[in-house]
Amino acid sequence: MRLVTFACTNGMTRHSRVGVWDGGQEVIDVNAAVAADYAHRGQRRALALADALAPAEMAELLSGGREGLDLVRAGVDAARDRGHDTVDHLRVRWSTDEIRLLAPLPRPPSIRDFLMVEEHVRNALENLPPERRPAHGIEAIAETPGYYKGSVESVLGPDDVLAWPSYTEQLDYELELAVVIGAPGRDIAPEDAHKHIAGYTVFNDWSARDIQMLEMRVGLGPGLGKDFAYSLGPCIQCDERFDPITARMQARVDDEVWSDGSIAAMLKTFPELVAWSSRAVELKPGDVIGSGTIARGCGLELGRYLWPGAVVELEVDGIGVLRNRVGDRPTAHPADHRGTSRS
Repeated sequence: MRLVTFACTNGMTRHSRVGVWDGGQEVIDVNAAVAADYAHRGQRRALALADALAPAEMAELLSGGREGLDLVRAGVDAARDRGHDTVDHLRVRWSTDEIRLLAPLPRPPSIRDFLMVEEHVRNALENLPPERRPAHGIEAIAETPGYYKGSVESVLGPDDVLAWPSYTEQLDYELELAVVIGAPGRDIAPEDAHKHIAGYTVFNDWSARDIQMLEMRVGLGPGLGKDFAYSLGPCIQCDERFDPITARMQARVDDEVWSDGSIAAMLKTFPELVAWSSRAVELKPGDVIGSGTIARGCGLELGRYLWPGAVVELEVDGIGVLRNRVGDRPTAHPADHRGTSRS
């Protein structure tokens, strides 16, 4: 089951809703489908029950856990079987040409990103300044799987345009998978972590490589090198049969394949990353935890970077294509963020 957040118009009002996408031309409104199923069974308070059990906001919906997702599946299957089109004032079925897919979590509670794909780690370490390389390399990263936290204010969705940051000449994409938290938890045991995973989405950790390298000399961050944009989408794949380790992943720039592979040899599993992230911290429904880039999954590893107008497509089998266009370079540079001294 692929969960999406989409924008639609009911009457004169623009709404953001949660739907189930079949990967093709139809999206079924989750809240409306569950309400229609209750109404069909003679439930007088169908809409109120649907609002409580299948809310139209993604993080709220995910907080219902597996039982909530099972309810959604039943409602969507019923809508497809019975051909439900409306319930009260709500439309159940939408064509993809009538709506716009948004980031499945337009503002997640938090974004964490790890560095867990072994070959990418090796390649990245070779590109780090010597003073920033861990003393024990990959062994240190595997033992202490550090992450950084991204800005939840900077999330892009499918087909959004990426605004080119004024301070970079080396704009880069990163081809990643991210796990999305469903059930909340704190100090989660690794063997229980799978119970807290709602599903997976495509994650593009956009990077300004030149400023990132300068920031890394400070020993903090990343800051400007990352926080300007993160893309999520086009959906959250909630099927328990989906295998994030073997799913084929590909990055294309203006239809040219730049990256092709899979997560493959991770230094830690996704459940282990979830458990690590929950140490002394409460994970919340909708939290996003990135895997790190796949091997040769970014321009840094390939020795090439993006340009204005480039269309970047990240595709993961079983999830879909996350597409963004790179915007124009700013004509004015309000400040040189690489730093100047004052006398």
